[in-house]
Amino acid sequence: MPPKAWCFIPTNGSSKDEVNQRIVRQTAMREYRRSERLARARKYAEMQAEKGQRHAGTSERLESDRRNREVFTPEPFAPSHEIFLAIGRGFGSIDPFGSTVLPHRKDASILFSHFVSEIAPKLQPAVSKMNNNIINSIFARTALADPGLLATILFHAGVHSDSLYGRPWSQSTLHYRGETIRILNDRLQSSEEAISDSSVAMVGFLAASGNITGDVAADQLHTIALKRMISLRGGLSSLGWEGALAMLISVSVSFIERLLPWLTDSQWRSYQCNDPRLSAPVGGS
Repeated sequence: MPPKAWCFIPTNGSSKDEVNQRIVRQTAMREYRRSERLARARKYAEMQAEKGQRHAGTSERLESDRRNREVFTPEPFAPSHEIFLAIGRGFGSIDPFGSTVLPHRKDASILFSHFVSEIAPKLQPAVSKMNNNIINSIFARTALADPGLLATILFHAGVHSDSLYGRPWSQSTLHYRGETIRILNDRLQSSEEAISDSSVAMVGFLAASGNITGDVAADQLHTIALKRMISLRGGLSSLGWEGALAMLISVSVSFIERLLPWLTDSQWRSYQCNDPRLSAPVGGS
């Protein structure tokens, strides 16, 4: 604010000189209007401050409500959230530090949760309780440390999910099928991994796709290869994972053979697998 402009009033000794009176009157009016403007400005500032306080209180309440809503609104695609959901469904553990091989893709956690909650309960005896589901407690936990087996699970879950919604295979399903075949082909080149528990399980899930789609003939090669792999291992009783793998294979093969009654044992025997490690006669060890 500029300082007051002082001015001298010329006088010749007469206090009622007309010129002097006009100067005094103008100066007094300017001062009055200035004081009036300052008073209005102060009043406006006080009103704005009061409105600001009311608005701040409302904003704080809105912000508090928003934070409260966030507490009870989980992120639907966070892997930690999906795995945490699996705890109450019988999975029995969490992975807070991201030490698993679960892909950092939005669809990975969704498909894994779908397997745990929707598919795994159907792969064991009906009398089993969810809390005692060895498919979840042993097999699913093992899969979280095995990239190939996990890719196979996600592919199988994708096929199942697509079938439920009556849609063709999604991009996610095709992606994990490609990953499964790529990893499995690499393992078949290794004498140690060719007929390992993980490889047997991967082929088993590929063969079981027909259980969902109804087109078991399309997976016939996988089914025959699975039986030969089990034969090379010495039978179902020789498979690992505390019986979980044998249970999976038994359920899968029983469905397949029910859908393909024409697939006789002689046809199993006559099939020649391209991989020499899987071409031993059925019934051998």
